[in-house]
Amino acid sequence: MRLLERDGQPINIGSRALELLIALVERGGEVVSKRTLMARVWDGLTVDEGSLRFQIATLRRALGDGVDGARYISNVPGRGYCFVAPLAIDEPANIQPVAPRLQRQQFLRSSVNVIGREEIVDKITENLLAYRFVTIHGAGGIGKTTVATSIASAQAEAFDNNVVFLDLSPIKDPSLVVSALASALGLLVDSSDPTPAVLAMLRDMRALIVLDSCEHVVERAAALGESIYREAPAVAIIATSREPLRAIGERVIRLAPLDLPPRDESVPASALMQFPAARLFVERAAAAGLGAELNDGDAAVIAEMCHALDGMPLAIEIAASRAGQHGLAETAQLLDGRFRLRWRGRRSAMPRHQTLYETLDWSFELLSSCEKAALQQLSVFPGFFTLEAVQSMMADSKREADVIDELLENIVAKSMISVDLGDETARYRLLDTTRAYAHAKLAESGGAREIAHRHARFVADKLASIDIASIALKGVTREATDLLGDLRVALPWTFSEQGDRALGLRLAAQCGPFLIPFSLFDEAGRWIEHAMSMLEEAERGSALEMDLEAAHGAVLIMTQTNGERAQAALERALVIAERLGDSRVEYRLIYCMQLLRLNAGEFNYLLPMARRLEILADKIGEPHCATSALQMVACSHGLMGDQPLAQQLFEQVIKERSVSDPVSPADYAFVGDPWIGFSLTLWIRGYPDQAVRAAKLISTDSPSVLFSCMGLSSAAVVFREIGDNVSADFLGAKLREKARRYSMAPYQAVAMGFAGQSLVEQGKFAEAIDRLQEALLLLRAREYGVYGAIFARSLVKALGATGRSSEARCAVDARIKQINSIGGAYDLPEWLRIRGVLEAVSGETRMAEDSLHASIDLARRQGALSWELRSEISLARLMLDQGRGESVSARLEAVLNRFDEGFATGDLISASSLLEQLGHTIG
Repeated sequence: MRLLERDGQPINIGSRALELLIALVERGGEVVSKRTLMARVWDGLTVDEGSLRFQIATLRRALGDGVDGARYISNVPGRGYCFVAPLAIDEPANIQPVAPRLQRQQFLRSSVNVIGREEIVDKITENLLAYRFVTIHGAGGIGKTTVATSIASAQAEAFDNNVVFLDLSPIKDPSLVVSALASALGLLVDSSDPTPAVLAMLRDMRALIVLDSCEHVVERAAALGESIYREAPAVAIIATSREPLRAIGERVIRLAPLDLPPRDESVPASALMQFPAARLFVERAAAAGLGAELNDGDAAVIAEMCHALDGMPLAIEIAASRAGQHGLAETAQLLDGRFRLRWRGRRSAMPRHQTLYETLDWSFELLSSCEKAALQQLSVFPGFFTLEAVQSMMADSKREADVIDELLENIVAKSMISVDLGDETARYRLLDTTRAYAHAKLAESGGAREIAHRHARFVADKLASIDIASIALKGVTREATDLLGDLRVALPWTFSEQGDRALGLRLAAQCGPFLIPFSLFDEAGRWIEHAMSMLEEAERGSALEMDLEAAHGAVLIMTQTNGERAQAALERALVIAERLGDSRVEYRLIYCMQLLRLNAGEFNYLLPMARRLEILADKIGEPHCATSALQMVACSHGLMGDQPLAQQLFEQVIKERSVSDPVSPADYAFVGDPWIGFSLTLWIRGYPDQAVRAAKLISTDSPSVLFSCMGLSSAAVVFREIGDNVSADFLGAKLREKARRYSMAPYQAVAMGFAGQSLVEQGKFAEAIDRLQEALLLLRAREYGVYGAIFARSLVKALGATGRSSEARCAVDARIKQINSIGGAYDLPEWLRIRGVLEAVSGETRMAEDSLHASIDLARRQGALSWELRSEISLARLMLDQGRGESVSARLEAVLNRFDEGFATGDLISASSLLEQLGHTIG
């Protein structure tokens, strides 16, 4: 007989751990390879290194390895293990009697391969060996029985093969629980209470008892578990239950769904098996006959099905068996319906696991009548919900808040609702299969309409109170994401035959500002247009129509799809706001209209509207309104060409912004980051280095996709103007990716324009012309002219470089004429300069000089030193080509000497180089 003792006392370890110890001791001081150890201990069986590591860890604990510095077994990385303690051979000591063995055992149910549970199996095993009483807690179909049998099988030898598996699911009478265990132990008990006999047998025995499916007899199972825990110190217990036993000595370990592939990114077929849920699906489907090799498209379908099934092993196995028979496509199509609840699983499964419906029905019947009603009501929520939401759904139940809390806790404890405690606020959720089951029960009860109506009212109230401005500026929160799912359920219901039209109109008006931070402009537009089509005559001219028109105009501005329709919507809303005397809404609408004009490049409208905003801001009396109005005044002056005043006002805006609340896109009233306008103004004014610093302060990674695209575009413009093409190209590429990812069509066109500018700088003029013309065509189609003028300048440069001077001249004349008609004189000096350059190329020297002098004079009046320098450079080159360089060198030097910074930027480097050609030194 083989026996391990310490100080004369036996150490109980399993036969495999003991065999490992003997193998290591036999070659004490030598490194024994892992392969050699596995071959000896698991002769003829295929196991992985995890089993070896587990047995080594068990052996180390038993020996006290590491306690008080003692060392017995050392791991040699890449080679194996070595017994390092001193060895001595003694005469054998007296052997203690062998522990009692069961004369009759309840054999373990055959266990399938456990997938994706390695960590939790190790955790449960560790707790089992340390504390002896573990309850595996989880929803029906989560895999509790599979994990329990797997652990019991692996640990059988550690308990002298005294393992009893007791399936309690067939027992309807709780009083028979102890009798069932007595029978499993082989006891013949003739008394009404077999507990003493059971405890007497187990008291001196080392054994492992698995009590499977305790939830419907939870009190008796808990009492039995407590008795064994107290009276039989060498017996360990694994219980599985959909709610904790709440017994003395019990350690509860919750079993979570299997890990899923990421939902927001595609997973190739080659990587699919890394995710346990998908691996289980593929293995079970293959076993059921799915023989084709998976491609990336199949992987996407499988990943989505695993998500739809919440990573629940039973649900995945049932769906996989269906896929093996009927293919992935058909299975995925049917998965959305109630059919999945009735699909049958393995014939060998327990009755309650034959279908999802039977699994859920088993759990549902364990609920009280109040808990059943609550579960049905909560099935209306498509995702996570809070305690506040629960209380809103039970508003007519006349229950106190603490009663509702307890009711919810009971349902959670019974694994019909899962809970996420990740944030300060607990979030609850019904798994998709549970929701489908409970919602079907709700429909059968006839209460579905009332609950849907109550849910829609809750969503409307929540939308009225949520801080949308904070979401837009700081990023979408979990609360907002949960509410989005609720809105998508509530809105279709309100407009259905069973719905509530008035409530639907209210929700549609609210969805505009709420969906803007999500960049869900098209979705918002569809619901708003649908609501507007349902307005009755009596509702025309009301605050409701005003809100719908305002939201519609704002959404159209965000998508830049129909400027005329957006303008009409905003004007209609403004008429109603003025009649109702709602200054706040009026302010927001005018701001929206300004943004529309700004996007279209119609700058002459901006200043009068900004002045009107200042008057409304005084009425509203909120600092951020006044600051935002001032920002638009600054922007207007800059675009109209008064750069000194624009600089002064921007500096004031930035100072005030540091102490006032920001304005968000969800308010409809926003111009974004003040550094956007200020950085360009600083460059025009002749402060290139300050412009660079300001451009770097522009927010290019804002949680708002719109703000982010605006920031990237504006910063790219500034870097291109100062000659930093590397930074401009980097920002343009970043804009292209973001605009593509979020389907921001206007900014996709802007990114295309930036790419065209880059090609111009590389000298690839033919390709640049195609790219720029396409970008300008797209921008004109969306009435998005604010960047059109910038890209048009690059297009003219490329046309001129390829000998297409007449086309370039036409483009220049058209732009100058447009500036004179709609305003926007801020870049008129540059257009006059470009005209002069083209005239010089055509040999019209006198006209070229006149255009360049006109550009210089206008730039001086505007306080635009950078434009002035460019024109002086062009004039000096013209004079140099004519041999008259001495007449302009002093002028160029004088302008250059007015710069205090930016000497490493493009234009200043060009000016310095040109002066050297002219034979002068910078003073």
